[in-house]
Amino acid sequence: LDALNGQLTEQRDEILRINQLLQLKVLRTQMNPHFIYNCLNSILHLVQQGETEKAADYLLRFAKLLRQVLDFSDRQFIELEEEVQFLHLYLSLEKMRLGDNFNYSVTCDMDMAEEEISIPSLVIQPFVENAVWHGLSTKENDKRIAIRFSMVENHHQMHCIIEDNGIGRAMAAQKKENTSKHISKGMAITEERLQLLRYKLEDHQTIRIIDKISEESSS
Repeated sequence: LDALNGQLTEQRDEILRINQLLQLKVLRTQMNPHFIYNCLNSILHLVQQGETEKAADYLLRFAKLLRQVLDFSDRQFIELEEEVQFLHLYLSLEKMRLGDNFNYSVTCDMDMAEEEISIPSLVIQPFVENAVWHGLSTKENDKRIAIRFSMVENHHQMHCIIEDNGIGRAMAAQKKENTSKHISKGMAITEERLQLLRYKLEDHQTIRIIDKISEESSS
């Protein structure tokens, strides 16, 4: 009986592990259409504005980005360097859409370059996309977003800070309510993925979203 119970326990744990992996796969396939829709919408916007050469360049970059998305969707983790390159490519596309008054940066601490760091695939981009589309795209004049990766607590944890000077969540929610009925699921799905990863890896990740009140203070 003890041997049988041991086998059943091992089978149950294996089933739970496979189930978690399958759920991660399903969540990835839910996220990709949302991401692709926004990119195609950007290309359509350029075509409607008569900027055909810019639209063609955007399409080529989008094709490269899409290949990376498809590649990352089959991998649970990617190297930090790959994530940085992916974010640079994505933000370069958004700069083509938003114009010269949109500026971005993606940086890492110097000591991180010497380490092999892996992170969950396709986790950072939905938060960056949300900041661009809801916080910056409807803002006039100066639009800025900065993404910073850093190591803390004796290199046992990594922080990723996404900071923008957008219109804020309250105004963004009001504009969205007045102009569109589309429900963005990218961030919610990503948070679900992180919850599943916490369960699978017995690890701890947290997400904090802070509205900045001014350059000197935040809330």
